[in-house]
Amino acid sequence: MKRIIILIVTFIMIFSCVACNKNPSNSDGNNKAVDQVLTENYILYNSSTEYVLVVPENATQSEITAKDDIVALFFEATGIKLDFITDTGLTHSDSAKYISIGNTALLNSSGVELSDVLDIRNSYQITTKGNTIYIIGGRSEGVRYGAFEFLFRILNFEQFSYDCYSLDKCVTEISLYNYTVVDSPDMPLSMAFPGYMQNSIDLVIRMKAGNQWLSLQGGIAKYGKSGTGHNTLLYVDPVDYMDEHPKWYSYPNPSQLCFMARGDESEREKLLQTFTENLIEQIKKQPGKVMWEISNMDDNNCCACNVCVGLKSKYKCDTAQMYWFVRDMYYKVVEWFNTDEGKPYSNPEFRLEVSHYLAYSESPAQYNEETGKFEPIDETVVMPKGVGAHLAPMLMNFYKPMDDPVNVNFYNQLKKINAITETLSIWSYSTNFNKYLFPFDIYNSLQRNYQIFYEHGAYSMIDETQNGNYRGMTGWHMLTAYLASRLSWNVYDDQEALIERFMKGYFMDAAEPMNNYFQSYRRFSQFQQTFLAKDQGSIYYAIENKELWPKVFLDEWQGYLDEAMSKIERYKTIAPETYEMLYNHISIEQIFIDNCYIKFYPTNLGSKYSFYVNRYAENVLTNKILLDGEHGHYMPDYVRELQGAL
Repeated sequence: MKRIIILIVTFIMIFSCVACNKNPSNSDGNNKAVDQVLTENYILYNSSTEYVLVVPENATQSEITAKDDIVALFFEATGIKLDFITDTGLTHSDSAKYISIGNTALLNSSGVELSDVLDIRNSYQITTKGNTIYIIGGRSEGVRYGAFEFLFRILNFEQFSYDCYSLDKCVTEISLYNYTVVDSPDMPLSMAFPGYMQNSIDLVIRMKAGNQWLSLQGGIAKYGKSGTGHNTLLYVDPVDYMDEHPKWYSYPNPSQLCFMARGDESEREKLLQTFTENLIEQIKKQPGKVMWEISNMDDNNCCACNVCVGLKSKYKCDTAQMYWFVRDMYYKVVEWFNTDEGKPYSNPEFRLEVSHYLAYSESPAQYNEETGKFEPIDETVVMPKGVGAHLAPMLMNFYKPMDDPVNVNFYNQLKKINAITETLSIWSYSTNFNKYLFPFDIYNSLQRNYQIFYEHGAYSMIDETQNGNYRGMTGWHMLTAYLASRLSWNVYDDQEALIERFMKGYFMDAAEPMNNYFQSYRRFSQFQQTFLAKDQGSIYYAIENKELWPKVFLDEWQGYLDEAMSKIERYKTIAPETYEMLYNHISIEQIFIDNCYIKFYPTNLGSKYSFYVNRYAENVLTNKILLDGEHGHYMPDYVRELQGAL
């Protein structure tokens, strides 16, 4: 199949030549500082450059890849291939013209002051000293994030999806700025979670989408399960231990653990020791994993022995004993890290997380009328920094922010967690899991929710969308994934400016009608939500309902799509591959509308019914839409059946 060229020229007419001379505005938020002052010098002048890339002699793979990224994109934009050398024998000179990547000898001799922010995973710093530009990365992939930030500043590079990025073209002149840029992700282990990002760390970095959380989360694989969640009985399997240690398991239904071993201290210690030993075996098998969630099994059961019932009466939840157990296990693992055997596996980011799910959703904290805050019920439930919480507020109304009155119970859950632990992982949701094809309006809540998570200690977050679709996503979910990427990095970014950038970058000439469609949908959604009228469970709302999608609105949106298609028509002859890409971007949004026409208004289509079915099928197959819901139709077979019935 012909490869789609992902080179997009945004904000300019195709084949036109521009010079890059921008001054991006300052970033907001913590750990972010942006300042750049125009100098009289140039990186590129009259299509010529004296600049050379410098990498360490023993460069890391990230430093090598950052160099390759700069070379490739600089060449696409300017036609100039930058030379590169190692740092052997080099020292800083104000007159030398270098772009230094990573931990070079140039940097070490430059006197450039390194920001404390570089201690944060994936952070970066860009500093100009004399004529040399230093791109410095924090731990993990920071230097690559810095390289893409540099490319954004000199060449307008920005990745919008798996097949689309902006880049200025025919550039003949690039001014040198005195850069002072320091940035780090607000939630360093966060990531958007569309299917197309899950197996591409390169794309995650290019989209500034944080890190691959899944690659950093450990678990115990058993019975075909990853064991990253719902795993307590995988670590201490009843098949292996039930006969000898029945008190380890919940009463009367042994589908969960009893973290108190029914009050038998000797048995609790044996349970703790066995669980810890099995966890340590997994840590040795999975070096580099830093997050280990300890999670109840996937049912709403919990232990009802006399001890656990008594604790629930005191601590107002079933979770206190789970926290104590995980805390004690954390201390045992840390003790092992300090042994000769454990030292190679020690990691400052290591933490255990208590899952807040179903029967264990609440926390041992209560509201203090005098202070106006939630506080731990007693000091025994205050956790050390290495013990965090994992919250998946699945039944929240994601159309609304967490601090909206309709979500008060979930907001209180978060504040209770925040009273007993410093660190938090969030699993959020941005789609209707029953009906992927339909839009899911989180555009008045997404950013505020991210801010709330961050302000309550979230260090990591996954925002799950159309997980089963591994390429295109319908109903504005491509935009959602882009916003989730950028806002999880900087929760205080300008969402409306990001939407405008996406429209111009992703749809190019068709940006205006596509944005008109999107804004019309946003207005309609506010009206639609009054009919949904539910406080909880938005990710499972019965959205496939004719009454919720009046034909007059579908017709209006179809008009915008028709206009968008006309706007890209000229590319058919002058740039066929660009036309194909833009056509696909628009046709992904056509799928939802045709789905509604065919299901809700087939008689209105008359003789055009077969045209709509064939267009629907073609767009589903071209854009590789696999599922219409988490457990729904396999779309390629479904649309072929529709065609066969014509």
